[in-house]
Amino acid sequence: MGPGRRPTGEDFSRSDGAMNICYTITRYWPAVGGAEVHTHELVKRLSERHRVKVVAQLKAACTDWLRDITMYAPSEPEVYSDDRAEVYIVTTTELERKVLGPLVRMTDQIGALWYVTSPLLRRTFRGKVEEVARGCDLIHNVRAGPQHLSYASWDAAKRLKVPFVFTPIPHIDGEGNVFKAFSKLYKRADALIAMTEYERRWLIEQGARPEKVHTLGVGPVLTEDYDGESFKRKFNISGRMVLFVGQKYRYKGYLEILKASSKVWEEFPDTYFVFAGPRTRESVEIFSLYTDPRIVEVGPLSEREKTDAFAACDIFCMPSTRESFGGVFIEAWAMEKPVIAGNIPCERELIEDGVDGFLVEQDPEEVATKILQLLKDDELRRRMGRRGKEKVLAKYTWEKITSKMEEIYRKLVGR
Repeated sequence: MGPGRRPTGEDFSRSDGAMNICYTITRYWPAVGGAEVHTHELVKRLSERHRVKVVAQLKAACTDWLRDITMYAPSEPEVYSDDRAEVYIVTTTELERKVLGPLVRMTDQIGALWYVTSPLLRRTFRGKVEEVARGCDLIHNVRAGPQHLSYASWDAAKRLKVPFVFTPIPHIDGEGNVFKAFSKLYKRADALIAMTEYERRWLIEQGARPEKVHTLGVGPVLTEDYDGESFKRKFNISGRMVLFVGQKYRYKGYLEILKASSKVWEEFPDTYFVFAGPRTRESVEIFSLYTDPRIVEVGPLSEREKTDAFAACDIFCMPSTRESFGGVFIEAWAMEKPVIAGNIPCERELIEDGVDGFLVEQDPEEVATKILQLLKDDELRRRMGRRGKEKVLAKYTWEKITSKMEEIYRKLVGR
């Protein structure tokens, strides 16, 4: 089927032992974001052996989730290929936009109206999910953005009488109350996928049954080939390099790195600070205040450019206060780079402080101190990078993660 045509929901049952899997996620590749990129990688690998569909609402970056999936949603549905997988962009009709538009505008002004808007969005999209997922063995929702698609996916699974798998990706430390909006799904899902053991324990505290919660994590999303020097030439970087990769939200800690730069320059004036990833309105304003050429701010990178950036850097730094895992640390380690992360529970589980990286509070002085410690000690940087690489190979390869996911699916569908 070509772009703009409605999905048929035809039955794709097969007799060769392969499963028919339907993923749902609000925003999907080629959009950039942790959930989007890692789901894309898992879909790519699973589709080598199984029939995989993806239902999404957006395939591009967004700054206002609610408006972008309603008032500014794509005018027509679309179907495209992601390697062997089929991706279905489902959207609102003109009539649905007319109904939802005024409510969305009022919700912006009166937050309590979300309790009206969310159920309406759930009802709007559950039929669209069901149409695509018909004939599949299970539905797996990866939470990205508001909760309506997660609940719509659960509704569709129940109506189709197939198992429902849920990856909530909660940023527990900063948004615990928000993610309690998914509490019914924590209890009802046939399987829950946690990124860390810390998250697994938290989900059980929210009412999930322990035997249904599985810890997987993610692997690095990098190209096999890379050229760090090419990246430096492209962005006129002639010295040491500290790298940040992530969506430029304040909680990610990019502002603290900016503030730390002046202290670092007192001892290492040839250090460049590179900030790569989707911009926000606030980040555009903040970076406009930093005119020093040693501050390099760029938008989203291609997979190859990102790999080149990790190869080029001396240190990877993202002192975030809200993460569910932090796949960028896995990617830095895969390139044998030391990391500096926020001192939050999920990162304390992932990173061994002082061994394969440093954990810091979101404080410019502390960030600068750890950057300087690493810049002063070449052997420490190499040792931390090697220890990180060993951890990736032992626990976080996509082969291991895909195999675990397949095992979970087979137990659910009885194959």
